[in-house]
Amino acid sequence: MTNLSLSTIRSAFRDLNLAIEPTGKQSRAAVAVLVHEGACGVELLLVERVERDGDPWSGHLTLPGGLVDLKDASPKTAAERETFEEVGIDVSTAKYLGQLDDVTDNAVTVQVSAFVYVVQHKGEAQINHEIHDTSWVPLNEVASLSRHGQKESQIVGSTRECPVVYLLGPRRPPLSGVTHRIIQQLFAIAGADFLSQKATDPVTHIDLQRGFRALGLEREDVLFFHSSLKSFVRVKGGADSVIDSAVEAMGTYGTVVVPTFVQKVNGERATYRQREQAWNIETSPSDVGYVTEIFRKRPDSIRSDHCCDSLAAIGAEATTVMNAHRIAHSRPSLWNERAFGRGSPWDWLVERNALYLLMGVDFHVCSIFHYAQAVWVEKRLNKMGDERVWPAYNFPEMGRRVKAEGLVKEIWVGPSRWQAFRVEPCMEFVMRILDNHPEIIKEETLKPLGE
Repeated sequence: MTNLSLSTIRSAFRDLNLAIEPTGKQSRAAVAVLVHEGACGVELLLVERVERDGDPWSGHLTLPGGLVDLKDASPKTAAERETFEEVGIDVSTAKYLGQLDDVTDNAVTVQVSAFVYVVQHKGEAQINHEIHDTSWVPLNEVASLSRHGQKESQIVGSTRECPVVYLLGPRRPPLSGVTHRIIQQLFAIAGADFLSQKATDPVTHIDLQRGFRALGLEREDVLFFHSSLKSFVRVKGGADSVIDSAVEAMGTYGTVVVPTFVQKVNGERATYRQREQAWNIETSPSDVGYVTEIFRKRPDSIRSDHCCDSLAAIGAEATTVMNAHRIAHSRPSLWNERAFGRGSPWDWLVERNALYLLMGVDFHVCSIFHYAQAVWVEKRLNKMGDERVWPAYNFPEMGRRVKAEGLVKEIWVGPSRWQAFRVEPCMEFVMRILDNHPEIIKEETLKPLGE
């Protein structure tokens, strides 16, 4: 890992003045570099911007900030104003450390000033319409060799290979461009390696145990998790170590549940009917991650009986709850009325207010959102008649709303980003959003998947 500590950063900025005066007729922009001492070391606030016309950083992963207005007394006050407007953090009351050397964004000819602050209490970000999501990212992950790469970018009419850092997983933008250069400068000033060979050390059983403890699991609790083994880069003991750590964290009276969904038949994407015909509860492989396939094969694992949306569980309530899937009923979905039906394990997850964990994956795989869709249909069945509809909506966008509501706890275990929330308040919030904001729903004909 990198040696970049908060005390090192503070010391580096004492008596340091790197600011330069603006040159030529370039536009000015200002950003805030917010750092915080977190459970995983020093963390940095990054924002993922929404895609919109007229924004030169549309869809990018950046620092909070924006263009300097005529009303701003200085670039520093512009950075503070923009940060408050975008994420609701008042950095004028934070510990100001100093200014980095100005850099130029050659893609849009803007000179950018960066101001560094220490935030004591990061709280929950209150994002505005310009921001899609926020993340406090450990600096040791920014330095991780495994996250660094190259990506083609358009700069002043030409295509170039530019350095990037992949921090948030698939389908999310990397750290790049002027933000990459600003953060690289922060590391350089503090005398730390921006590219750390040691950051690829394997995640250990102890690291995993600490992660599960940090989630706040309780006696007789229920843990459900989606997972990506690759998000750890390397795990000592592999998938078995992840599973062992989860089971140990739950103790004698808890229960661990994972999805063991079937999406393919003979290695090919399949319709609901094809999966139904090929289904074998003992041998049908899980298509949603290597950890889940190892989990379902364990002798103490109980798998539920559903051709598409089976689950597997280990623990005190595993047998009773998983066996209930075969008699679930009366809640239509794309995968039949049993998939998320009444009396199904999904009902039980809500009743038990399970801790729902996205382990190195993001909200696009958040299957409890499918449960919310099925409940939405159930509430409207009497009004639908013969033309039943299915409420399609954007899962990552709903995840952003859930995070903005303050329902998600985020930690890092090595390079793996964990996002966790309690099911009951999350479902109450999601159903309220679906009921009160019909504009986010695209109604589609409800029929078996692939037909």
